[in-house]
Amino acid sequence: MFALQSGVAWRLRAACEREVAAGTARALDPVMLANTWIALTNHYLMHRDLFAPKASVVATHGAQLKAHLLQTLRP
Repeated sequence: MFALQSGVAWRLRAACEREVAAGTARALDPVMLANTWIALTNHYLMHRDLFAPKASVVATHGAQLKAHLLQTLRP
């Protein structure tokens, strides 16, 4: 699980650096950015019985989670 989260954090950092350089994202601490994403996804996964009973929480709320993270990044 840690390796998966590290991979996600690495990809988020690289994507954020590209977007900051292009002027389409705010500069955020990459550690906090990764922790925010991991916390959001873990919260939804841990409480999937509340957010998506008998369904995939990622399929049900994945777009909403992604939109929230992107809104955080946009200037």
